[in-house]
Amino acid sequence: MANRCGCAETDSAFCTRLQKNCGQVSGTDACGVARTAECGLCAGTSTCGATNVCSCTPETNQAFCTRTNTACGSRTAADNCGTQRTVDCGPCGTCAAPGTIPPLGHVVNGTTSGTSTMSGTCGGGSAPEQVWAYTPQTSGSVTISSCGSSFDTVVSVLSNTCPGGAQVSCNDNTTIWCPNGSTHSYVTFTATAGTTYYVVVDGSATGSGGYNLRVAPPDGTCSVPVQIPANGGSVRLGVNGTSTNSGSCGGSGADKVHRWVAPRSGTATVTMSADFWPATLYVRAGNCATGTQLACDNRTNQFPTNTISFAVTAGTEYFIWAGLGTYNGPVVSIYELTVSLP
Repeated sequence: MANRCGCAETDSAFCTRLQKNCGQVSGTDACGVARTAECGLCAGTSTCGATNVCSCTPETNQAFCTRTNTACGSRTAADNCGTQRTVDCGPCGTCAAPGTIPPLGHVVNGTTSGTSTMSGTCGGGSAPEQVWAYTPQTSGSVTISSCGSSFDTVVSVLSNTCPGGAQVSCNDNTTIWCPNGSTHSYVTFTATAGTTYYVVVDGSATGSGGYNLRVAPPDGTCSVPVQIPANGGSVRLGVNGTSTNSGSCGGSGADKVHRWVAPRSGTATVTMSADFWPATLYVRAGNCATGTQLACDNRTNQFPTNTISFAVTAGTEYFIWAGLGTYNGPVVSIYELTVSLP
């Protein structure tokens, strides 16, 4: 802060008067003194431009659909600049033009109609179908559930080609719990990274209608954590199975872990919105399984939102755990996790 003959102007006032809000700014202050002041850092995905003003370039529709794990259909959400947008993420489909399930899975949906062109060994020969392509980035167990669909589904999975690929799994009705009944399908198979699997959503008898596919990927372990970009953002995943870690406040259920390297020091915030409860969110520094826990939040209310804030050091690895509070088992649950920078 300059002070000459009783004249003073703070760095904040200097930056505000010059209409600058990031980086080092040089100029003449209100007292007539030439000086350089630090005008701060840009928040979120904004960057500091040549004029020392934070700005955000809106992502393309394709980038929006990829970031929100939306394979096809319409999606309304905040873009990378925080602006609500509705984007058409493309059609879902046929063997020739299948919808695309993102590598991290989560939820895709659609509606079957028309006539049958194919079937699995467990059914679907008289009902219309839709086809999705899924190429995991990690080898391991993949689970797909049609829980939440409006009709009696049949789900089959083919490898490498469609039609005609080797069937790796097929299910009509499962005994695995679902809140809207027992006519949903549940398939699980061991996937190979880089191999394309074609997920066929069909109907029992002539059944058709709206459906959901909940996909739990192999990613999310200490050996293959879900990678969070340095600038933060959101990921959406399915989770099931058994617990591999727990926090001081809870988290004895199935879980996924995410790796994030802080780009700068300060206080970071992580939120998680889940369709399961209890839900646990916690973070460890330095080591995935045994690193020092920095924060932990357990929620028992329905459809909870967990929030943790913690001090971070630039260049340090942080492992963010998202878990079902107590449930271990096959049901695929869904969450969205968002990392906000200091």
